[in-house]
Amino acid sequence: MLFFSTRATAALTTRLAIAWLILLAMVPVSNAQDQHAKPNILFILTDDLGVNDIGVWGDGKAPTPTLDQLSNQALRFRQHYTDSTCSVSRAALITGRAPVSIGFEPNGLGLSPDLQTLPESLKGLGYSTHHIGKWHVGEAIEYLQIRPNHHGFDDWFGMLNHFVLHGPDKDGKLVNGPPTFINPWLETDDGPPVQYQGHLDDILTDRAIDLIGKGRQGGKPWFINLWLFSPHHPFQPSETFRSQFPDTDEGRYLAVLKQLDHNVARLLDSLRTSGQLDNTLVVFTSDNGSPNLARD
Repeated sequence: MLFFSTRATAALTTRLAIAWLILLAMVPVSNAQDQHAKPNILFILTDDLGVNDIGVWGDGKAPTPTLDQLSNQALRFRQHYTDSTCSVSRAALITGRAPVSIGFEPNGLGLSPDLQTLPESLKGLGYSTHHIGKWHVGEAIEYLQIRPNHHGFDDWFGMLNHFVLHGPDKDGKLVNGPPTFINPWLETDDGPPVQYQGHLDDILTDRAIDLIGKGRQGGKPWFINLWLFSPHHPFQPSETFRSQFPDTDEGRYLAVLKQLDHNVARLLDSLRTSGQLDNTLVVFTSDNGSPNLARD
């Protein structure tokens, strides 16, 4: 089953997540066959994707054929609201709580360890849980306790926020600075930052595809929480996509959207070729909208 939204989901998607848990809890967890019967969950969260940044939802100019088709096949949510900052809506999504009640207005240091999270609930139902990409549920990057693997995820790969992508200082400590998509520095669990060659969202998508492939033999249902960085500024598509559009702000933005669409297509293809598409809930949404400053 497909769920599709392009405007932030702090309230509505959290309710949707709770609905998943209610439905999944109706399935017994008594043996391996019951575990296999539970659907996998691929949750794709984009960063600052506007409601009209998808071709069929906007002026038709965005080159997003995969997302257009996905939208037409999905249960769509067209009217709901959230905070305009990344961290706030993400905290609401992962906890099901009003952000102000857990210290995220507009930002917070991190989640309290006594908060029940979506991955913790899914683990209780027999799921393996994996976070990939941007976290940004907290700004105290020096504390291990704020990391995804301390809030219900079995493992995580990505960045705590987009300001640390440019890498550590001379002492090896991650510090805030200008974000980048190119050759990013990323972390795995509680390990040190490592620089990866290539485009950020391609690297994150590759990791998700690898997990999808492993999930076929894993025996457990899985929850992959893929929080991409596109189409957040700076608008830095890879050369393959940048060369297909004019070298203007709008051209680069459209290239970013096309690359995002391509990565979603890759994810769906991996589900299809591994035989898991029919047993996977696919959710596509955004943390909050965009002013579309790059579009004419």
